[in-house]
Amino acid sequence: MNSKNFLIAGKNMLRNTLASFGLYCLMLAGTQGISELFSSKINNQNLEQILKIEKRRVGLNEDRIIYVRISKNEDETSAAQKLNENKYQIVLSPNPSLNTLRHELYHISDGHCDKPYNLLKYLFIQEPQATIYSITGLKP
Repeated sequence: MNSKNFLIAGKNMLRNTLASFGLYCLMLAGTQGISELFSSKINNQNLEQILKIEKRRVGLNEDRIIYVRISKNEDETSAAQKLNENKYQIVLSPNPSLNTLRHELYHISDGHCDKPYNLLKYLFIQEPQATIYSITGLKP
């Protein structure tokens, strides 16, 4: 194979890889977005009651303390993070749904917040797992 053919093959491989990755991200975000449309909404009045039910459903022990707040910032996306031993925080984007809360609780329940961040593992393992749980209630 001469160098010109090698460059063309490399260019095609890169293009196809980027297109596949883009399609994957679009499908993951699309699945999450569509499920949000059909999920019941959460507000500050029912948040604590729903949190208690959903913590039990996902299998989180009572010794794990989870602070949840609904952001007023339209640019802020939902996220879960570990604060310290057995304490976590979930920030929900404005007008959150039950699916979003389930999604973030799954990240905590499965230990995703306890491990160092790894982009590839997050995109291809952790995020799809949390999405499956939030939509179906099944733990992958």
